[in-house]
Amino acid sequence: MEIILLIKLLLAHLLTDFIFQPKKWVEQKQAKLAKSKYFWFHITIAAALTYILLQDWCNWWIPPSIFISHGAIDIWKLYQEKNINGDTSEKALKKSTNLFFIDQGLHLFVILVIWLITLSNTIDTQTLFFDWTSEHKIIIITAIIALLSPSGIVIGKLTESFRNKFNSKDSLENAGTYI
Repeated sequence: MEIILLIKLLLAHLLTDFIFQPKKWVEQKQAKLAKSKYFWFHITIAAALTYILLQDWCNWWIPPSIFISHGAIDIWKLYQEKNINGDTSEKALKKSTNLFFIDQGLHLFVILVIWLITLSNTIDTQTLFFDWTSEHKIIIITAIIALLSPSGIVIGKLTESFRNKFNSKDSLENAGTYI
C-alpha cells in the first residue's frame, strides 16, 4: 500500500479541489463561509473520494481526518479572504495568491502526515517503479489531473496581478483555467 496510498490521497485532493468544485461553489463559500451548503458539500466530497479511492477499511480514520482537516483549512482560508474580497489592489491580489498556495500547502502537508502515519518500513522499490499494475495507472491518472486543471489555476493565480492591468474587454474570462 506504501506509495499508492500517497498517490490516492493526492488524487482525491486534486479531484476535490480542482475538478469537482465549480466556480459557483467557491463564490458562495466566500460569501457565506461555513454557512454555505457548498462548503459542506466540498469537504464531504473530499472525505468520500478518499474513502472510495483508498478502499482500505482498516484505516477507517483517514476519511474523517480528511473531512475535518480539509474543512478547517478551507474555513481558515475563507475567513482570511473575507478581508480582501472585492479589493483589486496589487497587495490584495498578492495576499490572495499567497493564501491559495498556503491553503494547498496545508492540504498537502496533511496528506503527507497521514501517509507517513500509515507507511510501513518495507517499501519494495522494484515493485513501485517497474511493475506496471493498476497502481501505476492511478499514478499516471493523478499526474495527468495534476498537470491539467490545477496548473491552469496556479498560472491564473500567478498572473492575476498582470491581468488586472489590462482592459477586461480584451481578455478571456477564467483564462487561467484554460491554459
